[in-house]
Amino acid sequence: MADAQQHFGISEKALYDLIKRNDLEVFRSGKFSYVLRSALNQIFYKS
Repeated sequence: MADAQQHFGISEKALYDLIKRNDLEVFRSGKFSYVLRSALNQIFYKS
């Protein structure tokens, strides 16, 4: 998630809001959470 925050220049809260608003799937592994980069790219780079 931190990589996505840096890549898109958004805060942690903004990222979680995007995930919730767009009903994106979050994968959890231990204390880490992951979201598909392709899903975020579709949101940020709509054509």
